[in-house]
Amino acid sequence: MEQAGLPFRGKTVQSRHASWTGARQALKTYGEKVSAYVQLLTNAGALTDHEAAALMHCGLSSICSIRNSLIEQGTPIAPDGFDEQEWSDGGRTKRTRWKLAQ
Repeated sequence: MEQAGLPFRGKTVQSRHASWTGARQALKTYGEKVSAYVQLLTNAGALTDHEAAALMHCGLSSICSIRNSLIEQGTPIAPDGFDEQEWSDGGRTKRTRWKLAQ
């Protein structure tokens, strides 16, 4: 099985193969998702990863992967404060807002 630079894992042959097929499928839409994320930040301004995931109808891990990849490639994406999520048990979580830095 050729990797072709795809990220995949698994402890067994079957799980590695399943992961590889998923990575291969995801590669088909990756470029579109990257473009959509940059366009979203351009149009909407600063967003949390949760907001971006909801607006793009994709998983939180996809947004984190796309954002981190863009930052590693030199795209000027920077933190822009926090939103606070309040939970029913009284706890609070800060969520970083990300924006395109000009």
